Amino acid sequence: MSKEQKVKLLQMLVDIQENCAPITLTIGSLSENTVEHDGVVIKEAPPVVIKELVKDGYMLDLSTDGILVEKFY
Repeated sequence: MSKEQKVKLLQMLVDIQENCAPITLTIGSLSENTVEHDGVVIKEAPPVVIKELVKDGYMLDLSTDGILVEKFY
């Protein structure tokens, strides 16, 4: 995910969070002892967050660390 895509995603999450419970996330993650810089992982969020991300075209991948958010254009 590009820097611009991450900024757009984070702004979207801020906008959603104004009307719902808190959202916990990380920017970047670890994958088999390798640092991944280009991902956003949602650790905790209310269902409306998932609904809005899918509606906006984000691909979500459930992992043991949380939900990896990706955007494909």
